[in-house]
Amino acid sequence: DFLGHEDLRRKEHRVDELVIFEYTMCLTKPVSRRRREQKDVLSKMQKILGPLGMLHGCMENKIRVRVYTRNAYGIRGHVEAYVVAFDKFWNLALEDCFEVWSRKIKRKAPAVGPDAVRVEPAEKDISKMIVKKIEGKMETLERHVPQMLLRGEQVAIIVKIN
Repeated sequence: DFLGHEDLRRKEHRVDELVIFEYTMCLTKPVSRRRREQKDVLSKMQKILGPLGMLHGCMENKIRVRVYTRNAYGIRGHVEAYVVAFDKFWNLALEDCFEVWSRKIKRKAPAVGPDAVRVEPAEKDISKMIVKKIEGKMETLERHVPQMLLRGEQVAIIVKIN
């Protein structure tokens, strides 16, 4: 009777060794997984439907768009440009931009006296702002910018230009 228990224990021990061996073999085998697609802006732009899909079509076909921008209390102005890239937050990378916007006229008296210092712009490549018209306390300005990153929270509406 006692020897029967010994044989049983040896068999259990061998079974445990086999289970451990099979388990370690499973760990060392390479696991074949499906590769996930990369999550980057360029791959996501191609799959988007709806309004952002229209924006992707404008980007692919090089259609010029007009982006109306906002400020704290209304429409600030607009930018006419080609869309280079965008994301789900409506952040836009634009190229060949023509910006028109309105702002309050700043009426400051020039500094006079011996301490008055004139500051020259550091770079000559900075786009020149042109005052287009003045109506009351508001002035309308315009400028050309080669490239622009427009933050999504400033975008009010986007319109195709034909």
